[in-house]
Amino acid sequence: RSARAGFGAALTESLRAALGPKVPILMRFSQWEVQDLKCIKYSTSAELREFLYALQDAGVDAFDVSTRMWDSPAFPSEDVTMGLAAWCKKLLLERAASASDGGAISAIPAVLAVGGLTISRQFLDAA
Repeated sequence: RSARAGFGAALTESLRAALGPKVPILMRFSQWEVQDLKCIKYSTSAELREFLYALQDAGVDAFDVSTRMWDSPAFPSEDVTMGLAAWCKKLLLERAASASDGGAISAIPAVLAVGGLTISRQFLDAA
């Protein structure tokens, strides 16, 4: 388990033990550091996969994915069309599909996307 995932996974395991299996646990995380918006936490989909799987194993039921712009590519060198939330869903679906239980849909955490929902003045003026 990476250091980045370690704290979140340990916290989630403690919450899951205290709350039991019926209370959903949502983990909100960001691709960016608040103090330095040029600092990207996950440089590759492999780093993101390690983080997601550790938290899923610990008991997270849903991921609230925050990025500066929800539709910006998370890993442009890998795919220019997929934002961070799309990558999360893809990686979680791949894991479920390769699981021995055939990828039961109930085992796939929900993924929410947040970030940069604005309309430019140029767009409004053209309408």
